[in-house]
Amino acid sequence: MRTFHILPSICLALLAHTQAASAACQTTSEQDITALFDQWNAALKSGRPERVATKYARRSVLLVPGSTQALLAPAEKLAYFKRFLERRPTVHIDTRVIAIDCDMAIDAGTYTFSFADGSRLSTGYSFTYQRSGGRWRIVSHRASELTVKG
Repeated sequence: MRTFHILPSICLALLAHTQAASAACQTTSEQDITALFDQWNAALKSGRPERVATKYARRSVLLVPGSTQALLAPAEKLAYFKRFLERRPTVHIDTRVIAIDCDMAIDAGTYTFSFADGSRLSTGYSFTYQRSGGRWRIVSHRASELTVKG
């Protein structure tokens, strides 16, 4: 019989937690999320891999074309961007969809990298951002190769 009395209490506690979480959520906009990508892109343009790596949360995953390894550690991301930035990439978003939830957002679509040697790489991408401590960080970034041009 006590189970029946505990169950409503658990439901009420979960409801209270959900309402508290909703109250704690700060609103954001598609423009804010677009600005996060622009900041990542500016870090790429700087040519400084450490600036790019700081856009990622300490516990995050980076999945890149041509690799079977998930890059999890900050040092792995830094090493990847050191190599990647040697090609002096610029990026242009081709298509984009942004979805926003409580302190999380997904920016997904396609983008094209152009490199100093004239080659191009079109990829599907997704960035998952999470706000923690008032700051947005990338918690998941996936790029999957679509085509190579040039």
